[in-house]
Amino acid sequence: MFTDQKSWSNEQIILSYRSQSQVESAFADMKDPHFLSWEPMFHRTDSKIRVHAFYCVLALILGSLLQRRAAQNGLSLSLQALFKALNGIQEVTNVFPPAGKPGSPGRPHVKTTLTEMDGTQQALFRLLALDRLRHT
Repeated sequence: MFTDQKSWSNEQIILSYRSQSQVESAFADMKDPHFLSWEPMFHRTDSKIRVHAFYCVLALILGSLLQRRAAQNGLSLSLQALFKALNGIQEVTNVFPPAGKPGSPGRPHVKTTLTEMDGTQQALFRLLALDRLRHT
């Protein structure tokens, strides 16, 4: 490793090198076609392209903050693994006909449930307090 920062300690040089790796990883994440993707971009004006870039960078920052919070709580996940786990947490609403004879008047019975979650998804669900977003 080389640097022109003569006043830096060996530790500072290594930390800087590792930070560069994290930035390069973030740019690679922005090329992922499923999450945080820069493309496809269907804009033709400079202002719309700038807004699109802002959204992409904002999504990367928010995703990185989620990743950091998960890591601080013992869930060391890549950004893609984090998004994939969160994407798998879904809510399903079933609407059942009213009790009694078919076609009888009354209110339908509605039941909302969550899809089955693996251990990582359960930990993220608790950590991010996603139960507050549930429809009941």
